[in-house]
Amino acid sequence: MRRFRIWGLVTALFVIASGVALMVPIVRGAASAGDPEVTVTKEVRGYTCAQIDYDDYCQRLAADLARRAPVPAAEIQAAKPLADELEAVLAGPTCPETEKMCIVETVAPTAETVRRAIVGAGFLGPIVRDARGADPAPRGAIMFAVPAGGACLVGHVSGHSSFVLVVGPLRDSGCAYP
Repeated sequence: MRRFRIWGLVTALFVIASGVALMVPIVRGAASAGDPEVTVTKEVRGYTCAQIDYDDYCQRLAADLARRAPVPAAEIQAAKPLADELEAVLAGPTCPETEKMCIVETVAPTAETVRRAIVGAGFLGPIVRDARGADPAPRGAIMFAVPAGGACLVGHVSGHSSFVLVVGPLRDSGCAYP
């Protein structure tokens, strides 16, 4: 008899718990039938990084991103076409699409040639320099930072590639440390 009571109690608890578990989504669904609830969350963006040789570029990029203020999604979207335009300006010579085989000789740019290209494309107030120890750029590259509305275009150029990110301003200065 006692065994029956224990199993009866366990069964009753199981049935009650199952009923509650089934009712929660139904009650939540009924409560959200009106306008959706608006919540503000911090945007999380991820980046993939590839290091060259034994350069600690990825760690410097992560540290730089951690020092930057968040940028609203609208500012990022507004700056994205500018980033694409800047990357096209800095890309350098490419092979025509009609060519099956093409050789392009690249020359490592100088900070001055990169600055002239950026200003010539209509971007104002760029910081352009040889990458320093804490800059978010590989060693030997030219680092640049350009204001773009409430965001910054930060990247680097080397003899064979260019890279542009839309990021927030540094929390204690502009787009790059002087």
